[in-house]
Amino acid sequence: MDVWRENVSNAMPLEDKRPIVTPTQDYPVRTTFIDMGRSDVKEKRRCRFSEGLQGDFNDDRTFADRFREFGRNTTFHGLGYVTNNKYNYMRRLGWSAVVLTVSGVLISQIVTLILHFYTYPMTSTISINYVETMTFPAVTLCNFNQFKKSKFNQMDLDFMKKLYGPLGRDVDSNDFDSISINESAFEDDDDVITWLLSASHTLEDMLIDCKWRSSHNCTAKNFTRRFTDHGVCFTFNEPANKAEPLSVRNAGSRDGLYMRLYAEHDEYTFGESTAAGFRVLLHPQGVLPLVQELGFSLSPGFESSVAVRQNKIKTLKEPFKSNCTESRLGHSEVYTVPTCRFECKVKFAVERCGCRDYRWPGNEPICDPEKQIRCIYPKEEEFQNTDVECDCPDSCSLTTYESRISMGYWPADHISNFHSTRENISVSNIRKNYLDVYIFFEELMYIQIEQTEAFSSSSLQSNIGGYMGLFCGMSIITVIEWLDFLSVTLIRKFRHKKD
Repeated sequence: MDVWRENVSNAMPLEDKRPIVTPTQDYPVRTTFIDMGRSDVKEKRRCRFSEGLQGDFNDDRTFADRFREFGRNTTFHGLGYVTNNKYNYMRRLGWSAVVLTVSGVLISQIVTLILHFYTYPMTSTISINYVETMTFPAVTLCNFNQFKKSKFNQMDLDFMKKLYGPLGRDVDSNDFDSISINESAFEDDDDVITWLLSASHTLEDMLIDCKWRSSHNCTAKNFTRRFTDHGVCFTFNEPANKAEPLSVRNAGSRDGLYMRLYAEHDEYTFGESTAAGFRVLLHPQGVLPLVQELGFSLSPGFESSVAVRQNKIKTLKEPFKSNCTESRLGHSEVYTVPTCRFECKVKFAVERCGCRDYRWPGNEPICDPEKQIRCIYPKEEEFQNTDVECDCPDSCSLTTYESRISMGYWPADHISNFHSTRENISVSNIRKNYLDVYIFFEELMYIQIEQTEAFSSSSLQSNIGGYMGLFCGMSIITVIEWLDFLSVTLIRKFRHKKD
């Protein structure tokens, strides 16, 4: 209260107890003075901040002066030698040429890097992976001959000779009326399938002996009968439960599949194939086997060793050039490019013929012999010879099997003589019909080929940062300095125009 009383003309003595203002708990005088002081400090701070902003944007210096100051303080190397007017004119001109040159090279390199990044370059890495167990491939087996001679009469055999014989497709409309399989027999697809199966070779007749991993006997019951692009075939190691395929723990012929096959050469008729023996395809479980297009041949009279090596291929999705897909096809659980092309061919021919080849998958009606010859065969040739557009990108994940086949004369003379005497079979018959085949892994390993991006976003950043440091000593902070200087300059110019 002494401070208050110093400004009163008739100050009361200290012992006088009469208050000038009745003090209460709700009216602390000293507190009032303290609050006023804090408000004054805040106001001063606000004024200083406002003056600072005005100083940034209302600087009366010329642009040249502000740019000289920026050149002295920026981390952009060399700019200070250009903006400092204390240096000789020729020296500043030389530094200007240096700064402009390296800046141009820097911009050019950055543009090149960005354009290269958006080409999405790829690289492939190859790795060899040894494992303890490997899934054995599915083995699809087909006789080269599609139909048995004993299932046809002589008129049918003559028709097949005209159709597939050395003279080519020398048939006319009258020939179709003479065969036993006429148009009326193709009205019910189930009856057609039943007849085709009955006219084809059976595995019970062709599989003489079979062993899995040397000690486990296998029979025709271990194979699945199916239609492929080659006709009626049989697949080993494709169980109904795809998670339970057979696997091996060792490489070599003793830890694979052994079969002794009988070609039934005497039952051969004229057909699309002119060879004798078997067509075999190794493929992953779930893949539609294209035996005719992708399989290899086994000949009677030889012992064939098929050494297998597994490859795993991984490719990249869009926007990379491979543009792979993981989609499923209509008739194959696993997507592959050949299967996609096959389904495209089927669609192409079926849309134009209104029916399908009996070997093709689908729900469309099966073509009768005349439509098969007059329409399906020509459309297949048209598809092969013309550039039909099929949307078949690469598969993102693909397993393939490489086969290395070696053959030996079989059987040896003493073996053929033994079988000829014991089973009353001529040596020539053995040589014409029988063969042995061993299918096994060459090594317990697989080769993985994987596509990876060759120039990632982190690589782009690293390269740009390296060029910035190499040419101009710049960093991200330098870029922010330039942005700050330019933004302040533009705002100041805008304000001056507005004023």
